[in-house]
Amino acid sequence: MWRETHCMYTQLSSENGLPGLFLYAAALFFCIRSANRIYKSTRNRPETADIAAMSYAILLSLIGFAATALFSSVAYHMFFPTLAGLSTAFAGAVERELAARGVPNVLPAHSRRSTAAPSPAGKATARA
Repeated sequence: MWRETHCMYTQLSSENGLPGLFLYAAALFFCIRSANRIYKSTRNRPETADIAAMSYAILLSLIGFAATALFSSVAYHMFFPTLAGLSTAFAGAVERELAARGVPNVLPAHSRRSTAAPSPAGKATARA
């Protein structure tokens, strides 16, 4: 019990190798990047103040986790999967929320998700 590392990153690299560390760090990086992009895109607009506040809270939580992970062996606890799920669900909901409010999409084009369903006309022409 006392033989654990005191750094999540060394815990991951020693138990899963460099590919495991890379994948975990990449997931953490992409969650932080997503929350940061949403925050930067919505912070100066009064109609999206609540979205900016939520994205800032998620961003601070992720950065706090990343900093705490330097001094704690929490690689296999529920903290990061919970934060990653929250971050991903929030990023998916923001675009729909902006559309429902009638706010022009303020997110950068490279961070938008394609939610368009294939049209039935496209399927009919493919069969012909």
